Amino acid sequence: MGFVWYLQQTRTESSGKDPTKIAKFRRMPRRFISPYSSRSFPAESCALPMPKQILIVDDDSSVRHAIRTFIENRSPFDVTEAVDGDEALRKAAVLKPDLIVLDLSMPTANGVEVAALLRSRTPRTPVVIYTMYGDLVRESLAKILGIAALVPKSDGVAKLLSRIQALIDAEDALTKQGH
Repeated sequence: MGFVWYLQQTRTESSGKDPTKIAKFRRMPRRFISPYSSRSFPAESCALPMPKQILIVDDDSSVRHAIRTFIENRSPFDVTEAVDGDEALRKAAVLKPDLIVLDLSMPTANGVEVAALLRSRTPRTPVVIYTMYGDLVRESLAKILGIAALVPKSDGVAKLLSRIQALIDAEDALTKQGH
């Protein structure tokens, strides 16, 4: 167990000194002691959770910018962008995002190829295909590739964000259960 030093006010009425001016440094177990209650909490429970990381992969910069702006303005997620499949694979390996949004039609490696590689390299990371060509990927192929959701671009970015939120919430629930 780690220890922290904290400043403790001591009250000595017999000394005749102002109790706010007498202080001692004490070594205490690493616990957060609330000044508002008698309960104490482990320091780890007081830490703010890290925001979830989303990787957006699309060769069209205006689409990437629109998705990024919409998600960042309406959710607590951190968003990173990739221009093509090769960059997506590199960034996924380094950043270890919580979710990846892929376009199907990209120049160097298309979304199907990238999804297959991501499934083998990061099997627990959900992949969402956001594309105009949703009819090209059947549900059976999507399951084989490990694609968590298919969202047509015609449904809009709001629908994409709702699917992202649902998938992140499901992953959090599984993590809490120990899966």
